Amino acid sequence: MKNCSLLIIIIIAAMTSATMAAELPPFKSGFSMKAEMEVDSEELFDKADAIYDVVEHDDEHMVWRFSETTDDWAFVDYNGLLVVASTEEFDLARKGVLMKEFWEIVSTIRVSGGNVSKLWQSYYYTEETKVYRAIRHELDSDFSYLLMMPNCTVYDAQLSVSGEDRSWQYYGGNLEPPGQHYFIDDEEVCGCDLIYGYPNHPRGVSCGSYYDHFEAESWVEVVPVDIKTAIQMPGLHTITSSGIDNEHELSIYVVSSPTEKPIVLYNQYKTIWEEDQRESLPVSVLYEKVNLTTPWKIDQSSTGEIIGIDASQFPIVRINVFIDDPYAIGGNLSIRDFSIKEDGQDIQIDKFYFTGTAIGQKLDLVIAFDTSESMADEREAMEQKVQQMVEQIEQAGLDARYSIVEFSEVAKEGSVWTRAHQVLKNSINNISLSGGFPGAPENAIEAIERAIALDFRPDAWKAAIVITDEPSHQKGDGSNACNYTKEEVVSDLKDRGVTLIAVSPDFSDPNVNPNVSREKLQAYADMKDMALDANGLWIDINSADFSAILDDITSVITGTYVIEYKSPDPTPGTNRTVFVTVDNPNCQGKSDSVSYVSPA
Repeated sequence: MKNCSLLIIIIIAAMTSATMAAELPPFKSGFSMKAEMEVDSEELFDKADAIYDVVEHDDEHMVWRFSETTDDWAFVDYNGLLVVASTEEFDLARKGVLMKEFWEIVSTIRVSGGNVSKLWQSYYYTEETKVYRAIRHELDSDFSYLLMMPNCTVYDAQLSVSGEDRSWQYYGGNLEPPGQHYFIDDEEVCGCDLIYGYPNHPRGVSCGSYYDHFEAESWVEVVPVDIKTAIQMPGLHTITSSGIDNEHELSIYVVSSPTEKPIVLYNQYKTIWEEDQRESLPVSVLYEKVNLTTPWKIDQSSTGEIIGIDASQFPIVRINVFIDDPYAIGGNLSIRDFSIKEDGQDIQIDKFYFTGTAIGQKLDLVIAFDTSESMADEREAMEQKVQQMVEQIEQAGLDARYSIVEFSEVAKEGSVWTRAHQVLKNSINNISLSGGFPGAPENAIEAIERAIALDFRPDAWKAAIVITDEPSHQKGDGSNACNYTKEEVVSDLKDRGVTLIAVSPDFSDPNVNPNVSREKLQAYADMKDMALDANGLWIDINSADFSAILDDITSVITGTYVIEYKSPDPTPGTNRTVFVTVDNPNCQGKSDSVSYVSPA
């Protein structure tokens, strides 16, 4: 059994960049296949490491990332399991990428002198709300079929034909122009003809490869086409063809919501009957394959943190638990897997939800961003990633509001709360970078106070992300630029129950931003120290590509368990110690403790 280490922290957990680098990301799709293999582990490492980012390897397995292209993950178990996993949601385009990467794994093994044979047990992996289906039918002449679509949401659909329509041209003989056409409900969705003339050429709605020669074989084929709109209505659809006189395989691929009934292709005489092959499994099963049935060392380094105790509505106490473990991030833990004690007394959990599926639960999120010129690269990443982050929050069903606080040497007022992610994206796109000097402090302290002062909803999860590459002014540093000390802001964060996520440099490293005087640093506020003092989350801004850091933050926001209980002791102004334990067969937990003071 796997051990999910649980570190309990008030307001938010301190997570180092090393911890985040070692974890598996929250996968949303994947592909696996069993194989018979012969592998020289060292030769495979030499070949794979030359073109991929090898995460770990030994005599039993190897893990690498396709870091130069998709950033998907490859898992090679030398006992015969090959897995590709992606943080992108499953659709038919992603299916193609996964298959391409799977064959890259096979090719890399073979190039290294290994052997892969007898492939079987293939599966795609989708989110719980999606199913991948495939219908395949062989044909050699025109047809008229019925396609029965069950009542479901069609996310993606494609019609594909393998095989080409061909004819032979004999010198002095009759010419039979090749071509093929496919119709859904009498509307042509796919087709192409080879038109004879000088020069010969293809014509149609979906022409693929073709070949023609006046005294040789001619052929033409069609490319896969999107048929989502054509089949999205439940019920019967007619699928017909014309111009077919050679062997083909017709395939219909559909990504849809789960249904009890299959998708069925049949003719009116019922002599042709093809049911969909449901070739997908939930992503939670993918985690089992890469974490339980194979010896990945990587899963032993996963950790978990409680990222907030909000006692601002005391005696109601809210605890936000983020467990940095694939099984937990997948939303597989339930209320039965958690137990809480306050001052040694067992506590009944009154409310419980997982933010990844938290329809209607409230989140108020503030982003405080350093707008000095040194943050230009990070601003570009923000433009690209914040939209994705907000879309994931909305897909989870959270009732979310957003605000932006800009700061450099001076902090602006927080923007008006908005639920519109496009408004948030536009606000970030419109940020104007100016000012700032290498090594000079900005005013993150004032920005956090601006964020805390916003009108948070009392029953919302309150979170503030501050992003900066410099230390911060604070009261007493000799500049008169700031009205607050670090200690005052830490106290205010705790009092308001606001979760702080600080993204900043590690100034304890002398090689980081050497323009910052280490002597003067003592007078300024270091965001790392502040996050740790506030029992908050600190992430090293120099530890990874900034886009990856934003992905990590998204995982925290949408992968958290929220627990609410009523303290049995309503006495104000007293210190309490809380124990939280996670215990699940797939995630056996440790317990840790934290103290908080009940509000007066």
